[in-house]
Amino acid sequence: MKSKTTMRRAGVIVSAVAAMGLSLTACSSNSEQQATEVKTTDTTETNTQTVAAQDCALLQDLNWLDENRTRIDDMIKDLGECGADPEREGAPLALFDWDNTVVKNDTAEALINYMLLNDKIKQPPKSDWKNLNEYFTPEIITELNDKCGGLAQEGEVLPTSKPEGAECADIIEKIIEDSETSDGKPAFQNFNARRIEPAYAFKVQLLAGYTEDEITDFARATRDEYIAAPEGTKVKVGSKEYNGWIRYYEEITDLINVLKNHGFDVRIITASPQPQAQAWGEKIGIAPDKVMGVKTVLDGDKWSYEMVQCGGEKSMTYIEGKRCRVNEEVLGITGPDAWEPAPEEKRQVFAAGDSNTDVSFVGDATYLRLAVNRNKQELMCKAYFDEDDKWLVNPMFIEPKDKQDKMYDCDQNGRIEEDDSTGPLLDSKGNPIPDQEDKVYELEKN
Repeated sequence: MKSKTTMRRAGVIVSAVAAMGLSLTACSSNSEQQATEVKTTDTTETNTQTVAAQDCALLQDLNWLDENRTRIDDMIKDLGECGADPEREGAPLALFDWDNTVVKNDTAEALINYMLLNDKIKQPPKSDWKNLNEYFTPEIITELNDKCGGLAQEGEVLPTSKPEGAECADIIEKIIEDSETSDGKPAFQNFNARRIEPAYAFKVQLLAGYTEDEITDFARATRDEYIAAPEGTKVKVGSKEYNGWIRYYEEITDLINVLKNHGFDVRIITASPQPQAQAWGEKIGIAPDKVMGVKTVLDGDKWSYEMVQCGGEKSMTYIEGKRCRVNEEVLGITGPDAWEPAPEEKRQVFAAGDSNTDVSFVGDATYLRLAVNRNKQELMCKAYFDEDDKWLVNPMFIEPKDKQDKMYDCDQNGRIEEDDSTGPLLDSKGNPIPDQEDKVYELEKN
């Protein structure tokens, strides 16, 4: 319409000048200049409108189930404001787990693999592994000392990439993967399983002796290597092979950008080491101060083995520890109250996760809760029961899992208990949640 209007205006000018018997030469030049100015203005306005339209766009289709995408779009329209500052007071809060929620596969495991393959892990004080993790059983301490203790002096790096370090690398991987000794005995004891995951803590403690900048550099090198690797790549660590590739989920990256463009305060809450998660987050525009991960008390400027406190006790960003960290760092709730759900008006409006470690902070979200289906029992029991019609379930966006044949055992063993056993998972009224069928597992449109 604007270009046609410009042409009509030019025609009127020319007709008027001709009727007056004036020379058209100068006026024609004037007309052309005016038309050019109008056209330039129109083009600028169009470009601005195009950019604005892109910034205000809702979710791309991609591998979302249609109903999930529609409901998230509706939330964004209801609570968001295009172009609003995410840093403003009262901005709606959106929280995401990291591994297998924002990305496919585990970035912390990738980092440890990188460190093992590049001889970066340092020998503990006095070459005695009992100093590393307070939850170690005597059996795992004996095995670590036997297989790793004689490979290097205190503070020196272990030769885990070399043949003489293969058994040390194997037992480190066994602890991370199974929380067991090589002959199947428990590696950990005496921990609160809703606030600490000792195998996750172990991954963090293997970074001890390095500054946060050094850890970030290791994480960036790992990130670049794993992103460049073809899907399906394996890496050999010790005597076994492990996953060697990672991808950002395009769907979640798009969601994060759309939320930010509509004024949501988007943050990451992860059980991975914080500097490592920050290195991955920077690649998709997430600022370091928007990432909450596991941290240790600093020994000078270097990481130690001791976890920082939350709510007045040692903890990590795991199950209730994720809630505690959000409450303390984002909502300003301190002390024992940080372990409890925040007042509803303060809480995150949206949260997304894929595992049992996410069940508390995702469950605290007040508008929508996204569960990426990895067949994790406590999370999926909550999501499928969907007591208040706020849960969304989406298959994994890359290589979704097949349907779980057995029912989720919610009413007897759905909840991870503090002593690491399992017990009944209860609804808000205190009743056991019935067993749930796995129903959302294919990337097909509804």
